[in-house]
Amino acid sequence: MEKSLTRNLFLLVLGFILSGAPNAFAAERDLMSLPLEDLLNISVTSAGGREQKKNEVSQSMTVITKEDIARSGARNIPDLFFMVPGMQVQRIDGHHYAVAVRGPSYIATNNLLVLIDGAVVFDSLSNGTMWDSLPVSLNEIERIEIIRGPGGVLYASNAVNGVINIITKSSLNSENYAAAKAGIPSIEDLAIAVGGLNAQKSWGVRVFSQFKADSGYTRKYKDPTNTFHNNYRDSNGGMRFDKKFSDDMQLSITAGLDTHYASDIGPSNFGPVQKYLGGMELVTMHFQQKVTDFYDYSIHADVVHHRGTLSTTNNADENTENLQMQNNLTYSFYGPHVTSFGVDGRFSQSNIQTEGTVIYPGSIGALNPAFKDPTILSFFLQDEYRPIEKLILTAGARIDENSYTREKDPLISPRASAIYEFTDTQSVRAVAQKTYHTPSIADKYMSIFIPSSGVPYPSVLYTGNVNLEPESVMTYETGYHGLFLDKKLDIDATAYLSYLKDAQVLSNWTPTSFYPFPFSAYPSAYTVNYFNDGRITTLGAEFDAKYNISKDFMVMADYSYIAPQGDPDSNSRIIQQNVNYVSTHAIGTGLRYTLNKWSFDAYAKYFSKYTYEGGYFTPVQNGTNQKMHGYWDNTLRLGYTFKIGKNDAEAELVGQNIFGSAGLYESFDQYLVKPEVYAGMKVKF
Repeated sequence: MEKSLTRNLFLLVLGFILSGAPNAFAAERDLMSLPLEDLLNISVTSAGGREQKKNEVSQSMTVITKEDIARSGARNIPDLFFMVPGMQVQRIDGHHYAVAVRGPSYIATNNLLVLIDGAVVFDSLSNGTMWDSLPVSLNEIERIEIIRGPGGVLYASNAVNGVINIITKSSLNSENYAAAKAGIPSIEDLAIAVGGLNAQKSWGVRVFSQFKADSGYTRKYKDPTNTFHNNYRDSNGGMRFDKKFSDDMQLSITAGLDTHYASDIGPSNFGPVQKYLGGMELVTMHFQQKVTDFYDYSIHADVVHHRGTLSTTNNADENTENLQMQNNLTYSFYGPHVTSFGVDGRFSQSNIQTEGTVIYPGSIGALNPAFKDPTILSFFLQDEYRPIEKLILTAGARIDENSYTREKDPLISPRASAIYEFTDTQSVRAVAQKTYHTPSIADKYMSIFIPSSGVPYPSVLYTGNVNLEPESVMTYETGYHGLFLDKKLDIDATAYLSYLKDAQVLSNWTPTSFYPFPFSAYPSAYTVNYFNDGRITTLGAEFDAKYNISKDFMVMADYSYIAPQGDPDSNSRIIQQNVNYVSTHAIGTGLRYTLNKWSFDAYAKYFSKYTYEGGYFTPVQNGTNQKMHGYWDNTLRLGYTFKIGKNDAEAELVGQNIFGSAGLYESFDQYLVKPEVYAGMKVKF
């Protein structure tokens, strides 16, 4: 019935389009037709909180454009990150991802800051970003700006290893569309967006809606009667309003909603589990005004509501309000300056109830009685100075007053950087910055009890640590960017060194009881919590190259190297588990080709093997090293553009992971990975 409903909805939308609906969009800019030199001048906002040319940004940055998204073959946002140097991406199951920058990837990575239109979507209850809960459609994204490394003085906690800012399309220049995808394994995807402008084209509004479903992967239980698919259903929608008062004054308001459920949340040894609910709602407001050539400012406010299961209950939620104001002064004093300063306030309220549908029957999630909601108040100051035309010097600092570290002095994060442009197409950069990762609600106050499902699987009690200290990270980075071969070859190279102190790691799993004879070798209960233990030093390098053989033919390659080394204060082996749980080498290659109305895209990436030190559930695994195999991720896409009446349309055929493995935790004997093949069509009207 659900498949029939999807088909009928799509036929209804298609019938509306064929009936001759008027063209109401501006033609999408084809970034592939631009010379590589022009791509350097694309404006970005994530680095300095204001518009800058990409080649004037001192951080290592990757920009995924709407053209990249359209030709990627991706069905989910994390699929896009496989192509980014320095990013570690793994599939946990059919629809969950582990994503990280310059470090180990987990389903909840706590040192990576993710934003949608400037709103922080990090969830302190789950201690990470839940990618399947983001209330945004790939069709609605203008670009994704990825800072690889510390985020700069604009961002507070969690912007340690990177910042991902997802920027949606303005309603003033985006298109109406209807899109559908279908394929195997049981892939369904239906999306639609409509909007319009006033007569003067000074304001616009648009709304979008999307439904996605798939059967996921097949669970590999030794007992055939327990085999099942981790089915997934997701619905999201939203709106955006933009008002252009003048060239110097703009306002944008966005709102989004996502809700989903699935038959499993990832690897476990507890058998098929009940379906769970999760999702997110957000509202953002951004206002900016250029008052004079000397002064401009921006005000950003957002409200984000997370809801999820925390592996225990669907009645866990967190509300976060954020308010930020940034002021920019542009003046000359022994050379041009741009001085930016501002304040940032972030307030959260969390609630956990044990009623409702539970993931593991009998499990309990609760907050420590000493729990207090986190509050962060910050001040930042930064000055960009050009003593000579070819040299850009930047220095600044951020001061954070965090309720979770209030017993300590305020956290001060200084930063200094330099860019020197040898020519218009070649430059070098250097950055030094100190950042902090503060404990989350889950780290300090969460308690979760998961009962045993029988021999040999024990019960597990996780308790937060109210005495957990923030991690401090000092990062040094240098990079080079240049265009060669008549500006057809683009090369970007980065090397970095980071020192992390007071590393937050899980303690050794401590058995508290054992099963009776004849299973007395098997622990029946474990306890575990977070604690601070030692230092991690990380040396790494990233390389990215693109070569335009012709206007319509591009080849690309990237390489990442990361070598973390742990130095524990105690005799714990846990810190070494953290540093070994990463692929040292990752190498990717791809091409993009256009021939008249046809387009062909291919990309493949190999992640080297890594070590998982010890399991948690059997004496055979516990304390032993498991060599995890290297894995491939690969995507092939064939597209064709055509007309339906007066409306532009494109059809595509995509295959993902047709060759090799998909980077899943297959060594845990969890899921059978199958290739994904789907066909899609998008019609603009």
